[in-house]
Amino acid sequence: MKRSTCLLMLTIVAAVHFVLAATVPPADDELYYWCWSQDLQASYFDHPPMTALLIRASTSLFGHTLFGLRFPACLCALATLFLIGHLTDRRGIGWLLATPMIAFGSILITPDAPVLLIWTAYAIWLIAIQKPERSHRWVWWLAGGVLLGLGGLSKYTMALAVPGALLSFMLNRDPKQAAWRLGFVCHLVVCLMVMSPIFLFNMQHDFRPMQFQLNHAAEKSGPLHPFRIFEFIGGQVLLVGLMPFLLLPWCLRHRRELGADSRLRISLWLFVFPSLIENSPNILLEAMAHGVPVIASAAAPMPEFGGTAIGYFDPLSVDSIRQSIEQALTDRTDRAVLASACRAQAARFTWDRFTARVVALYRSVLG
Repeated sequence: MKRSTCLLMLTIVAAVHFVLAATVPPADDELYYWCWSQDLQASYFDHPPMTALLIRASTSLFGHTLFGLRFPACLCALATLFLIGHLTDRRGIGWLLATPMIAFGSILITPDAPVLLIWTAYAIWLIAIQKPERSHRWVWWLAGGVLLGLGGLSKYTMALAVPGALLSFMLNRDPKQAAWRLGFVCHLVVCLMVMSPIFLFNMQHDFRPMQFQLNHAAEKSGPLHPFRIFEFIGGQVLLVGLMPFLLLPWCLRHRRELGADSRLRISLWLFVFPSLIENSPNILLEAMAHGVPVIASAAAPMPEFGGTAIGYFDPLSVDSIRQSIEQALTDRTDRAVLASACRAQAARFTWDRFTARVVALYRSVLG
């Protein structure tokens, strides 16, 4: 792709993004980050401050409008595409624009917007610093540390770039690059200096923000619902492409061999619910309603909802959980019988029955 064609494409993309940014209704997260920008801090509970700083600067120029809110995201997306054009064949920009996530999702102002830009810039720096004539110049190491630190001010996941960069240097067998270690350590020191506001903020709050992010992946994603299956498939197509779904016919053809492996059978045949406490375990009822064999925590109120249709274990005992899973995987009980029992038990907790019981309770109280 010619340079002029690439620039024309980016110009058109920028114009389309600006129009969409000014017209598409805001997402809840965007309004959440806008609230941050009204009270600037060194960091925030669930993310570093870069998004709030960008929104504050943009709304100072364009006012508190949708365009003012999203202008930084559009700018970051445009700059990211431009850098990718230098990092790879410029035709890669066309492939990226073919994905809805880049074509439309990049107008949303979230921490992903700046971190993607900075991550791309850091990748370009990492390629450039591998050249011997640059690895001995401290200004290059300083620039890398600043980029890495700015990425950390955008999103905690920028830390994943560090082991990748370290591995790239370790795999470089050029003898002229043997002195990279000192420069690499210095670039990390610069990064930590740039990120110092985050560390000070976490120290003031007993590192609860970082702990929240570490635990975030383990949080429940919400109740099961048939629509979530299509939502999941659509998201995976955008992220990883169609290859996993092209393998689906092969998996169906070899389902008996795959089903014989207990390591795979767990994801096909069993729902494990190790919660310590629940007010109303809707996710448990959803799994039962879909006819999935279930084992759950014996803590209240799971036995009240699961009855005799599901198995139970001590949620505080690793051995109890392991034994229950192994028993469920090796149990020869007909799967259709288990599915029928789960569906029958879940049917006892419909909204119609719940409403009828509440109405009956009020009538008994009111006489």
